[in-house]
Amino acid sequence: LDPGFGTDGIVLLDVPGLGDPSGDDLALQSDGSILVAGSGDAVAGPAGFVLRLTPAGALDTTFGVGGVRVLPATDPNTGDFGVRAIDVLGDDRILAVAGGPDLVLARLTADGDLDAGFGAGGSAVVDIAALGGGSEPSRDDGFGLVRQSDGSIVVAGFSVPAGQSRSAAVLVRFTSAGAVDAGFGTGGALTIPGAGSFPAAYDVVALPDDTLVAAGEGIPVAQVSANGLAQFPLFGVPA
Repeated sequence: LDPGFGTDGIVLLDVPGLGDPSGDDLALQSDGSILVAGSGDAVAGPAGFVLRLTPAGALDTTFGVGGVRVLPATDPNTGDFGVRAIDVLGDDRILAVAGGPDLVLARLTADGDLDAGFGAGGSAVVDIAALGGGSEPSRDDGFGLVRQSDGSIVVAGFSVPAGQSRSAAVLVRFTSAGAVDAGFGTGGALTIPGAGSFPAAYDVVALPDDTLVAAGEGIPVAQVSANGLAQFPLFGVPA
């Protein structure tokens, strides 16, 4: 434990405005500031958050509002919502993936404000079933993301069609400006066949040629073409 960080190497903190907070991911900005993403309970329902700590482990109150940027759930009646993964761009802006009941991809400025030049007012909210032509909304979530060489953003997650309990593992691609890229997969989304009751893609990486490798629960480790139109398992299909 590094005694120069927090208190004897540990930071314990409440997240302003949120109860029962939980952290799911972290990233570093260029000056060593530490970003933490997660979920908690707000007055209006579940919410996700991104907060910033100084390199020494103190809450940086210059970020967001009092150190925290809260992203409220798209449906306050949902049982679960949170920021699952974050990524820092070269200019210290922040990509954040959230979900439940809709897939949400947000971009924040370096200091934690929603970036109005991305999506609609800083975020893109997607119902994955609608991308495939479905008329009933699905329950969607994202757990990992990666950027391809042209700035496209691929999110790994799952989708549960309305009225069903079994999920599908999915990849969804967005343009660098936060629009769903309809040229990827089918309407912007690719399903990875899986087994069991809860297939999900938990993370995705991009190879130098922009092909993708995804892994998760109930699915094989799969290599996917850069445009999401072809895929094959790398290590076989799980039983």
